[in-house]
Amino acid sequence: MFRIGTGFDVHAFKPGNRINLCGIEIPFDKGLAGHSDADVALHALTDAILGALALGDIGVHFPDSDDKWKGADSTLFLSWSLDQAKQMNLKLSNIDLTINLDKAYKDLSSIKPVSYTHLTLPTKRIV
Repeated sequence: MFRIGTGFDVHAFKPGNRINLCGIEIPFDKGLAGHSDADVALHALTDAILGALALGDIGVHFPDSDDKWKGADSTLFLSWSLDQAKQMNLKLSNIDLTINLDKAYKDLSSIKPVSYTHLTLPTKRIV
């Protein structure tokens, strides 16, 4: 059986000097507004996994109204969603993640190694 989830997330820019994408802190001329670390890519990926599992979205499990998640590392959200899949005897088979930025960032190659670590997918299955 295949389950497919779609994730989407958006965060406004704010004054700052870095953004987090897929668990990597990237120097940038702006920051991203958010309750946790505002890692828009991991939030979308977590939402896709939770959607495939029919478990709602990231806000249901990690609400921005709970100070416990203030400044939280979004890899925690991803790990929790992957644990939920494991408990349901399900596993990811592939991911296609698109990141749209208001401003071009040339080198996103550093994100892939972190993604591999958390997702335990063969590298050829992460686009």
